[in-house]
Amino acid sequence: MKLQFDANQQYQLDAVAAVTGLFDGQPQDAPEYTPIEVGDWGGLFAGQTRTELGVGNHLLLAPDKLLINARAVQGRNDIEIADPAVPLESWELFDTATNEARACPHFSIEMETGTGKTYVYLR
Repeated sequence: MKLQFDANQQYQLDAVAAVTGLFDGQPQDAPEYTPIEVGDWGGLFAGQTRTELGVGNHLLLAPDKLLINARAVQGRNDIEIADPAVPLESWELFDTATNEARACPHFSIEMETGTGKTYVYLR
């Protein structure tokens, strides 16, 4: 059996467009890269604190713009919005550059098994 790879499957391109659409308006090539620390993870990891530093690309979009973008992506993809008044789900991160806590939005990408999620993530 010979496997063939098609880098232009429309459903994968649509998934990539949905993710990038969330960040519509975010400046590209912004030089604000600084270490961030993740606080209490909650849920399964409740009580545990991540202390490793990572490199964070500062999200410069305002929370209301992210919400508008998320609702637009949901609308384009016929995803039901249970309660439009509910804010985006997010984690709280401590930003060492500004010495303040900030919300980090959490988005879920759902695709069927075997459809190329890893490829979509990497693309």
